[in-house]
Amino acid sequence: KKILFSSSHIFAYSTFVRDNIYNLCNESIKDNVSILSSGIDIEDFTNKKLEIPYSMNLNDGKVKLFTLSRHIERKGIHNLIHSLCLLKESNKNWHQYIGGEGPQTSMLKNLVNKLNLNKFVTFLGRLSESEMHGCYRNSDIFILPNLMLSNGDADGCPIVFIEASAYALPCIGGDVPGTKDAIINNKSGFILD
Repeated sequence: KKILFSSSHIFAYSTFVRDNIYNLCNESIKDNVSILSSGIDIEDFTNKKLEIPYSMNLNDGKVKLFTLSRHIERKGIHNLIHSLCLLKESNKNWHQYIGGEGPQTSMLKNLVNKLNLNKFVTFLGRLSESEMHGCYRNSDIFILPNLMLSNGDADGCPIVFIEASAYALPCIGGDVPGTKDAIINNKSGFILD
């Protein structure tokens, strides 16, 4: 608080961080806080070496859904997996690829197995930089249903939405403050509860 109150100006990288600064210091410093959102050089970012992960099938004609994140609770991957059961009831022309690893990986794999989604979901594991670019380039929709936990833990501004948007992928994200800095609802994607 002492540092924030003594600063002539504060730059937050998302509305979520800005709002937390307001909560910490009260709104008396409101005029001293600006948002300086994350960004990337699209031309440089999309001009990287591409490699397709071995387990990603590009020739099956299915809509490719892609998720990339650390496998932790606030990323909401468990909610995504449950929602795929609903999608499977009405449409089977899709495949969900999930990149990354984390403390919830084995629980998520067990959930996919329990819900009988093994034919529809592939875990890609940790991706190299070229594999990450290959997945972005060859996917149709990027999904990260991130959420705010009951203790207030949430993503500040998930950079993966900005990366996916650089590849012109429509994004579906969770309705948390940081997502709103990366997705323009109903324009570059959808923000959903």
